[in-house]
Amino acid sequence: MLVAGTVGKITGKVIDAESKDDLIGVNIIISALNTGAATDWNGYYFILNIPPGIYEMEASIIGYQTKIKQHVQVFAETEQCNKETALHTLSNSLFRPKDLAVSKSEKQRQR
Repeated sequence: MLVAGTVGKITGKVIDAESKDDLIGVNIIISALNTGAATDWNGYYFILNIPPGIYEMEASIIGYQTKIKQHVQVFAETEQCNKETALHTLSNSLFRPKDLAVSKSEKQRQR
């Protein structure tokens, strides 16, 4: 059980690096604590009841490159408000579904 005043929280927003659009459903994970959250319709997330300490956060969603932020510091009874930590920008992945498989008819057309 956690006592009031002994934990903090992390809040933030995730956007597309190029278009600056909000990203919905991005997984934000603090693996050391086995906890996390997903972004809402406006790209915002919050993670509550985080013990004070320094953590590594991972932001990931299909179609984008995973981004890891290191040295995220959480203080008791405060909201993490470091803008660099709170704002995640994700770049499109280099993987394209069309690169996964080429049908026989497409191979013949390419010749």
